[in-house]
Amino acid sequence: MTDSRGLIERFNAAWQHGDLRTLSSLLDEDVVYCPNAWDGPASAVHGRDAVVAVFAEQIGPTEPWLADPGEAAQVEHGEADRVDPGEADQAEHGEPGRADPGEAEHDEHGDGPVLGDVFASGDRAVCEWAWPPAEDGTVLRGVDVYRTRDGRIVAKDVYGKITAPPPR
Repeated sequence: MTDSRGLIERFNAAWQHGDLRTLSSLLDEDVVYCPNAWDGPASAVHGRDAVVAVFAEQIGPTEPWLADPGEAAQVEHGEADRVDPGEADQAEHGEPGRADPGEAEHDEHGDGPVLGDVFASGDRAVCEWAWPPAEDGTVLRGVDVYRTRDGRIVAKDVYGKITAPPPR
């Protein structure tokens, strides 16, 4: 059985470091990504290569191998990329290079969301997030809902809302 919490914590750490290679390695070949629908119906993105291309647009091609998001298809993914169930215990004890699961981190590549704790049960996981307040005091916050299988992410759905600042 997949350790969903450890897998998503590893995914979040890679996201915060702009590590598209690791993000790609954690996705199933047939992953489905459904970003939040801000201006109409949500559209799903199907397949690892297409999803990594969308992620590259969102966080930027921070690694030379992905200067062209289409190059994601050249990355090899094998058994070594899958998350071992024992990795959750390592993540809980602060393994170097991993985000501390109890501590929200800010994206080191500019203004990005602060990622909260990961909550998981079986093959499902949820991670809360919030962007820093905008100039008008509004905050974009939400959750990412994941499904996992065999050590890889098979689905990521994003749900968000903009909240008004507290009354003065």
